[in-house]
Parts: sequence; structure tokens; C-alpha cells
Amino acid sequence: GADATDDASLVELIGRTVTVVDGEPENLKITNPTDLTAAEAVVRQREI
Repeated sequence: GADATDDASLVELIGRTVTVVDGEPENLKITNPTDLTAAEAVVRQREI
């Protein structure tokens, strides 16, 4: 198996280049309940 910690590592393992681009601050990664609460607040703010 491949020794990779994330998608970018897998891409690099096959010899491709990974490029990092700026994203939107509101494009939140939801990995735990606190992140979900923050994302829900963003959605509520957009509805106002």
C-alpha cells in the first residue's frame, strides 16, 4: 500500500505536481462539530 497522508500525497506518489490555490474564507472544511457550527453560522448570515 501507499504511504500517503492525504490526497496531495497520493498525487505526488504518481509523479504529478500539486498546486495550492487561494480559496474562499467561507469554504470551510467540516471535520468536527465545531466546524459544523461555524458553517451553519455562515449559511444563516447569507440568508439575512
